[in-house]
Amino acid sequence: MADDLSGTLPELYQLRRSHFNEKARWGFDHKGVAHRRISMLPGLQRRPMKKMTGQSLVPVARFADDFVAGSGAILAALEHRYPDRPLFPTDPEQSKRALEIQHRFDEEVGPLTRRAVFSWLTTRPLYFAQVFADGVSTPQRIMYSAFMTLATGFVRRETGLTDEASVEAGFAGARAGLDFVAANAGPDGYLVGDRFTVADLAAAALLSLTIDTGHPDIVLPRPYPPEYERWLEHFADHPGTIWVRAMYDRHRPPSHAVTS
Repeated sequence: MADDLSGTLPELYQLRRSHFNEKARWGFDHKGVAHRRISMLPGLQRRPMKKMTGQSLVPVARFADDFVAGSGAILAALEHRYPDRPLFPTDPEQSKRALEIQHRFDEEVGPLTRRAVFSWLTTRPLYFAQVFADGVSTPQRIMYSAFMTLATGFVRRETGLTDEASVEAGFAGARAGLDFVAANAGPDGYLVGDRFTVADLAAAALLSLTIDTGHPDIVLPRPYPPEYERWLEHFADHPGTIWVRAMYDRHRPPSHAVTS
């Protein structure tokens, strides 16, 4: 499926390697929808997004003249516009359950996992720039790392990093998410029913940084810092990471982004 219903190629405004943005990317790719990706830099996306959409965060999808903000809303818009390869169960009870799981991961697991990763990522401005500014020129990346050095305190406050207890809460949130998928996956491996749904996509995307997925849209640049190596090792034997890897291996397609 190559084009938006309007005949205009959809656009996805994103942060590279962000797990919430990975949710939206996965939705486009699962549906087989060709789209353009416009990559922003964390912090620097606020003003243009505010001007464009009235809010300051990404991901934001643009379908012709319609802007849709937030990964959950983007998945719903994709389902409405491209009903093939459905992500939302038709059974009302299963649909309700799938949306409840998505909400849980959006509101609890995703933010806490980000907090845990940012607890060390914000102490490495050069690597932070490498993660999010991949593809820009070397001078721009150096300038952005300098910006991040100055903005570290703001970024940490924005993600809830106030003290050691907040870092521990981030780790606990990631573990709780892994516990949840390990405990709730059914005989076929899915969280709701017997097929891949929005619940599986949301949970796997928002837990994607607990494993080395190998997928170019989310894997962090190598060599990994020691802190990330320890983070991966911390969860390596958890049955939840086996589930995340299975979702990526079975259901994460290659990118359908158009580069020209």
